[in-house]
Amino acid sequence: MNNEVDEGSVGQEILHSSICSLQYTIGFTHFMTDRFLDSADAYSKVLDFKFCSPVQEYNAMESRATSYIELGMYDEAVKDAMYVLDHDDQWLFGSALSGTELNIIISKR
Repeated sequence: MNNEVDEGSVGQEILHSSICSLQYTIGFTHFMTDRFLDSADAYSKVLDFKFCSPVQEYNAMESRATSYIELGMYDEAVKDAMYVLDHDDQWLFGSALSGTELNIIISKR
């Protein structure tokens, strides 16, 4: 039995999507246990894969921004949040920072 997944196949797309989802879940788990630096690193790995869907990448970037806020890394948080807002013209991401959160971040700079 051949366990390899052909490049460009539906199987490969499912595998990539699963890997991205698992990595995102790792980041979320770290965030929920107050391990914010670990969560930011986990979300960064989603972006490093280069095969995740735009939805997964935007969610990872938005979530990384939230981790950065918790770490007091406001410039990085603004950079991530603004990238998503500037590039996601279809509003694909799941839970964008609200204007209120962005104003708080910017006012702390």
